[in-house]
Amino acid sequence: MNKTILLFVLMSLGVSVLCSYYWAYLQSDAHKLWGGITGYYKLIWVIGGFLTAISFLYIGYFFICTPVVIPVPLIITYGIFFLSAGTWVFVTFNAIRHPSYFSNGLVVLNLFCTALTSCLIVYFLSSKLTQNRLLLLSSIVFLFQHIILDLIVWFLYFV
Repeated sequence: MNKTILLFVLMSLGVSVLCSYYWAYLQSDAHKLWGGITGYYKLIWVIGGFLTAISFLYIGYFFICTPVVIPVPLIITYGIFFLSAGTWVFVTFNAIRHPSYFSNGLVVLNLFCTALTSCLIVYFLSSKLTQNRLLLLSSIVFLFQHIILDLIVWFLYFV
């Protein structure tokens, strides 16, 4: 039953994150979401985002299609992850359009929440990481993107 619930959360909330990115793409000031990242560094983000998406899909596949137990806290963690990932665009546009310490603080809080829930998702995989190299690599990419590139480096460029 929990696998079905997790699949529903992955599919429905995952689509909502993609829709938020599509909405951002339609905005006239969408380029500002890059936060000052240009050139070579922007290419790193594009490649990193693509690899993170693949990693995310593999981690989701692992949870759904292998005989692992899906605890309720994992489902809740994914819900919080998607809530923060899905609102990043809106929180960041608010900080761009109405700059203040408070709006920048909300961006940091949002990125921190996404990074923390990414860590928790990988924590739920921790007993399986040594048995599956692709899962280990996917987890490393997933965490690197959300902790190093998004939470730390992107925010330093943004402020």
